[in-house]
Amino acid sequence: MKFQQFTSPVMAKGLEDTSAYIYNRLLSLNEVGGDPRQFGVTLTAFHRANQTRAEAWPHSMLTTSSHDTKRSEDVRARLNVLSEIPAAWRLALRRWSHANRSLKQSVDGMLYPHPTMNISSIKRC
Repeated sequence: MKFQQFTSPVMAKGLEDTSAYIYNRLLSLNEVGGDPRQFGVTLTAFHRANQTRAEAWPHSMLTTSSHDTKRSEDVRARLNVLSEIPAAWRLALRRWSHANRSLKQSVDGMLYPHPTMNISSIKRC
């Protein structure tokens, strides 16, 4: 019975979290049930979808976070704001990358941390 209880979460972690949720062009789009190819909706479409939900499921709630959410609402909001100022963000990243270049380490001929890595994916040697 214990084995059965662990197979689903292990599968979810092993497949979804490491294979499906690695798109990092805009991390706030990379959420359970989301589609990173869709960059938002119009205000009209948003209200229409909410109205449809209210009519079809009047006792359910709209939520911006759940047990499956990878990032909190405030983090996703901050990432979305950064996406609105790409030139300033790019300049800041270049400045920080240059300032921290000497801190990178070579592992098997590659410099780490790599720009696409997040801090939780870095293995400590």
